[in-house]
Amino acid sequence: MLLGALSPWLTAALWMALLVVTTYAALSFTFGLRLSRRSGDLRLALLVSMAFLVIHWFWGGGFLWGVVRLYGRPSIAVPDEKATQPT
Repeated sequence: MLLGALSPWLTAALWMALLVVTTYAALSFTFGLRLSRRSGDLRLALLVSMAFLVIHWFWGGGFLWGVVRLYGRPSIAVPDEKATQPT
């Protein structure tokens, strides 16, 4: 029942994700084609596009991993003065 109620937003989210992926793929292939034309070998267009994907995927993944590690740490507590004094 909950998924039925959320389905309009899920459908919109899927369309937005499809739009983002399609735009990224088109731009990546376009710039890959431009770069491969400069080198004179058009077969490199697909390889350059794949390199863009790998670079962005791992850069973003590394960034997210760093954020998780940074904010996933327990906070450092300041010791209480009474606890540090000898009895």
